[in-house]
Amino acid sequence: MVEARKLCLDCGHCCNGNLFKTVQIEESKWKHFKDLKENKRNETKSVLQRCQHLDDCKLCSIYTVRPKACKEFKCDVLQKVENSEMSIVDAKDLIKQLHKDPTNEELKSHFFDHMAKIQESLPDGVKAIKVLKPKDGNPGVQVIPNPHYDANRPDHIPYEKRTLTFSDGLIFDDDGKAIMMLWEKPIMEIAAKTICAGGGRILNVGFGLGYIDRAIEKEDIEQHTIVESHPDIWAKMKEEGWLDKPNVDCHFGKWQDIMPKLEREGAMFDGCYIDTWDEDDIVFHQNAFRIMKPGGLYSFFNKTRNPSEVMIHPKYMPLHNWYEDPEMTKIELDNVPTKDEQTNNNRGSMYWNPEANFYWHPVWKRKAWV
Repeated sequence: MVEARKLCLDCGHCCNGNLFKTVQIEESKWKHFKDLKENKRNETKSVLQRCQHLDDCKLCSIYTVRPKACKEFKCDVLQKVENSEMSIVDAKDLIKQLHKDPTNEELKSHFFDHMAKIQESLPDGVKAIKVLKPKDGNPGVQVIPNPHYDANRPDHIPYEKRTLTFSDGLIFDDDGKAIMMLWEKPIMEIAAKTICAGGGRILNVGFGLGYIDRAIEKEDIEQHTIVESHPDIWAKMKEEGWLDKPNVDCHFGKWQDIMPKLEREGAMFDGCYIDTWDEDDIVFHQNAFRIMKPGGLYSFFNKTRNPSEVMIHPKYMPLHNWYEDPEMTKIELDNVPTKDEQTNNNRGSMYWNPEANFYWHPVWKRKAWV
C-alpha cells in the first residue's frame, strides 16, 4: 500500500491539468488559492488547473493542508495497483508516457476513463472479466472473482434477485434493507422540476416507488423514458399502467445493457436522473454525457458521506469534464427515518444519516463543447 501511494510522487497528473480543468474545494481552503472560479448561485469555488501549488518536482507545496478533494481522490491507476490488478512497473510506465504525451486521450483513460466502458451484467461472485493481451494471435480471458462474495449471505445476492416488499410508501428487500422510503418524495419532486426545466426528452433510471416519474409526468415535456431492472418493481409498473402511457417509453433491464442500446438508436435527452440501488454508479456518470444534449440537465441521488456539506463528493469530480459546475439546492427534510425504520428493526443497514434533516440536490448542465 505504501509503495503504491509513492506513485503519486512520480505523477501529478490529477494536479497539472491533464485529467481535470477545475476542482471544487471547500471554503476553509479558499485562502490558500488565487484565481478561483466562483459559482455564485451556490457559493462554491473551484481551483483552475494546473494547480498553483504543484511544484516542478510534482510535489504539493500545501500538502498538509490540501483540500478534501485532493486527499480523497484516487485515480484508476492507483486503485488498480492497490487492488493488485496492475504492477508498479506498468503504472510507472504509464505515468512517464503521459508526461511525454499529455494530450493523448488513450493514455489519460488509464488514469481516469473519460470514456469508461460499460460492463454488461456479470455472473454472481465475479468482480470483472478482463481480455488479456493477444498471445499467438489469440486473446485470452481472465475471470476475476470477487473475494468478498458469499453466496450464503442474503446481502450478497444481486439486487435484481432479491424479493421486495412494498408497504405504505416503503420498499424493503428480503434482508431488511430499505430500498426507498416516503421521506425521499420531496427530493424526487424537486429533482423532476430541475431536470425538466428545459422540456424535451427526459430519462429516469430507477423507478422505485415512482415518485420522480409521477412528478415528471406533470411537467411540460415531449417524451419520458424509464429504465428499471428489478422484476418486482417492473410488475408494479405494469399494474399501474406505466407501459401503456402515451409518450412514456419503458425499458426493463439493467442500465448497463439498456444505455448502449439507447446510444446506438441515437437517443439524446434534455434531462436525466439516476437513482439505483446497491451498485457503484460512477460508470453511469462517466457515460451519461453520451446521450445528453448540449445544455441538458443532469442529476442523481447525491450519495454523500456528510449531508451537511455542500461540497460534492470527490468521486463525482470526473463530471467536471462534461458539465458546468453543479448548482446545489438545499432541501429541508421532514420525517427523516430513524435507524430502526431504515433497517426494519435492525435486520438491515441504514442508507441515510437519521440526524441529517436536509439534503443537497445537485444539477449539472451539459457543456456544449465536449
